[in-house]
Amino acid sequence: MGYSYNSLVRMVDAKHRFAGKDVLTLGNLFPFVKPGQQAPLAARGIDVSLPKEKFSSHLFTQVLGARSYQSLDVSDYQGSEIIANLNHPLPPEHRGRYDVVVDAGTLEHLANLSTALENIFGLLRPGGIYYFGVPCNNWVDHGFFQFSPTFFRDLCIDNPGLVLDDLYLGTEDRYYDYAAQSPAFLRALLASRHKLNVLGIIRKQGEQLQLDLTQSKYRSLHAGAAPAQPALRKPAHRRLLRAVRSGISSWLSQTALIPLGVKERVSNGLYRMKMRRRQRRQLAAAQRH
Repeated sequence: MGYSYNSLVRMVDAKHRFAGKDVLTLGNLFPFVKPGQQAPLAARGIDVSLPKEKFSSHLFTQVLGARSYQSLDVSDYQGSEIIANLNHPLPPEHRGRYDVVVDAGTLEHLANLSTALENIFGLLRPGGIYYFGVPCNNWVDHGFFQFSPTFFRDLCIDNPGLVLDDLYLGTEDRYYDYAAQSPAFLRALLASRHKLNVLGIIRKQGEQLQLDLTQSKYRSLHAGAAPAQPALRKPAHRRLLRAVRSGISSWLSQTALIPLGVKERVSNGLYRMKMRRRQRRQLAAAQRH
C-alpha cells in the first residue's frame, strides 16, 4: 500500500482537502516512485528519502498542512497508532474522529465489504471525505476484489448522505476523469494491459449508510418496469454502417498496435461529434414542436 508519483502530485494539487484537517490513513503508507521522479516531488516539498514509517506524517502535516495525522492497520508491524481489523465493527471511541480517511489500497484486501465501509464512513465526521484509490483491472490476486467505477457511483446513488465529488480511472502514467470519457475509449482503456486503479473522493453528509446495493443499470428489471417496445427495423444500409462502426470500435479497443493516447483522442473526438449531432437533432425536433 502506498503512493504513486501521480497520486502524490494529485494530493498536493488538492491541498485544500487536507489543510487544517484531522487525517487518518488506512495503513502507514509510503511512496513508490522512480529515481527520476524524486526531484519534481522535492520541488513540491515532498521528501521521499525519509524512513517509510515517517513519510505519511511528513506528507500530511508538513506538506499538506493537516492539523493531525494517524494511521490504522490490522497489526503494529508498520507502527500504526490504531490497531484494528476493519472486517469487524470498530469500537465506538473511533467514530467521527477524522475529516479525511485515505485509502490507498486497503478495501480490496477486506472480505467483509459492508462492515469495512461502515467502519470507514463511521470514522468520518459529517462533511469528511473518503479519499480512495483501489484496483480496477489487471490486478488479479493482488487482493480479494477489483472494483468497477459503478460500485462507487451506485454506493452514492443509494445513499443520499454520500456525495461522489470525483471519480477517475488511473494508469501508472495518468488519470482519466471517468465521466468525461466516451464509452468506446473506456472499453479501450479496460481492454488495455495497463494496471488500472479507480480513484475518487466521496463526501459524507449524513450518518445512515445503506449497503444492500443493486446496480442501477439493472434496477428497472427489479422494479417491474414495463418491457421495452421493439425497435423499428432500420434500413439495410443503416444496419451495415452500424455493423462496420461496431467492428472498428471493437478492433480499436482491443488492438495493441495503436497507442492508448491515440485511442483516447480518436474515440473521444468521434463521441463528441456524435453528441453534437444528437443535440442538433433534438434542438431541431423541439423547434418543430
